Amino acid sequence: PVTNGRIYINVETNTTKSIELYDMLGKRILSTEMSGSQKELNVSNLKAGVYILKLSEKNNNVTRKIVIK
Repeated sequence: PVTNGRIYINVETNTTKSIELYDMLGKRILSTEMSGSQKELNVSNLKAGVYILKLSEKNNNVTRKIVIK
């Protein structure tokens, strides 16, 4: 769970990836890109709840459930 208002993303490759955060209704809340192997997202302005994080690179997509407290 996210308790400090920040999500940290670490990946193995340095290729450009798109990051999207959705609420449970499917509404996109945040959209950004990362080009290195680390990224910090500030989510302190979001309400407590469950969100879906989508990380996309070319034809590969990864989704994770994020709980913000």
